[in-house]
Amino acid sequence: MLDGDGKTDCAVFRASTGEWLLIQSTAGAATLTLGQAGDKPAQGDYDGDGKTDIAVFRPSNATWYITRSTLGSTSMVYGASTDRPVQGDYDGDGLTDIAVFTKTTGTWGLNRSTDGNTTVTLGSVNDIPAPADYDGDGKTDVAVYSPPISAAAGTWRISKSTDATLYTPNLGPKPRRPHRLRLHRSIKRKASQ
Repeated sequence: MLDGDGKTDCAVFRASTGEWLLIQSTAGAATLTLGQAGDKPAQGDYDGDGKTDIAVFRPSNATWYITRSTLGSTSMVYGASTDRPVQGDYDGDGLTDIAVFTKTTGTWGLNRSTDGNTTVTLGSVNDIPAPADYDGDGKTDVAVYSPPISAAAGTWRISKSTDATLYTPNLGPKPRRPHRLRLHRSIKRKASQ
């Protein structure tokens, strides 16, 4: 929703050049420059106007660079060089909040626009942060996915914002081998002709 029409728009961030290649449903194609080699894309609606703003987190100086569609450009130092950006609306006010995940400690640093700074511990070095609104209350929930180790299944851990409980859904065991699509003999014959 780069153009605010309620439709998801296509965008690609080229970290090598700092270019954002956009295809907006109403405004068409555009190229914007924000970023440099090594930056991490961190798009979101930082000014609450219903349009996705382009943004990057620069690990080399732990700075967030944000080009807001109505309030102009801004920057803020938040996090550390080893952090991963995990922006989201953690306080439910309609504004994307700056946030980072520190893999080595499993710590989430949340710079919420109305509720201020806080930290949450959830995760470990091999976990993949997966922030989203899992309980439907309009607030981004802290969540991680722990990839499977050997034959065990991967694990989801979700800290719900509605009641601060830890939810761990059971998605079943890891499959023994990937599913293979088997073609019917007649399809194979037609394909080879």
